[in-house]
Amino acid sequence: MIDRVSWPALLYAVLSLTLVRMVPVLLCLIGTRTSTADRLFIGWFGSRGLATIVFAVLVLDEKLPGNDTIMLAAGWTVLLSVLAHGVTGNPLVKRMAERSAELGPETDDHAIGSKAQGQALAPRLQTQI
Repeated sequence: MIDRVSWPALLYAVLSLTLVRMVPVLLCLIGTRTSTADRLFIGWFGSRGLATIVFAVLVLDEKLPGNDTIMLAAGWTVLLSVLAHGVTGNPLVKRMAERSAELGPETDDHAIGSKAQGQALAPRLQTQI
């Protein structure tokens, strides 16, 4: 796949990992009591890999014009997703756990997890990093 780098496919993959996925998530969470940090977290780690593969296979089965471009964009999206989420997973989960632990019980419903969950999770994440 590296030998088949196409700027449009790579650009789509990057946009898919950022704007294309995150903007709809942020819009869907308007009106909820979810904090901005939690919304960004949900948008960043929302599923892309499996959905991308399933839709790419459906398109591939139809033998449409441009299948190569679609498959290349899907492949780059999955590859970049694995890399980006693999690199950012532990640090962002650790930060969310610390943030949850810092929040008092009156704000627990605004954070992912409870204060107790954050306090229990933070030390385990620190030993893994």
